[in-house]
Amino acid sequence: MIEVDEATGAAHWASYLVNGDASGLSAEERALCDAWQEKLKPWYVVDVARDASGEGIEARFTWSYSLHTGADCAGGDVLDYVLHRVRP
Repeated sequence: MIEVDEATGAAHWASYLVNGDASGLSAEERALCDAWQEKLKPWYVVDVARDASGEGIEARFTWSYSLHTGADCAGGDVLDYVLHRVRP
């Protein structure tokens, strides 16, 4: 059985998290994203959250950016990511 949940993370991580394409990230950003993913285990990202018509939900600004990403800065754009976890 697959369980579904959501988690909030940095918006600019989307291509890396969903498609495995880290070309737009610095080594530091990639390390931060990898650490965020590690904290999610056994959950893993499969997509960005979508609205009723199937379009990706727009990124939003938050002053709680460090809470959602672990980054050392006050504010930034975040997205909700769809997570899966396989249960026996």
